[in-house]
Amino acid sequence: MTPDELKEIDVKIEKLNSQLVGDVFHDADIMEKIKKLEANKEGRELTPTQCDMNNCESCSG
Repeated sequence: MTPDELKEIDVKIEKLNSQLVGDVFHDADIMEKIKKLEANKEGRELTPTQCDMNNCESCSG
């Protein structure tokens, strides 16, 4: 990835993180998007086994 692409992902992560600020309840969709962006930034795919949230609504199991 180019530095510009990495910066773009950082900006997306920051925007999603700012949406979580002040929220009492975690938003599973936003958390999932952040995890996928971070995984993409690191050049790997996010698998369900890498999810560290319990009872995540986005997970099938």
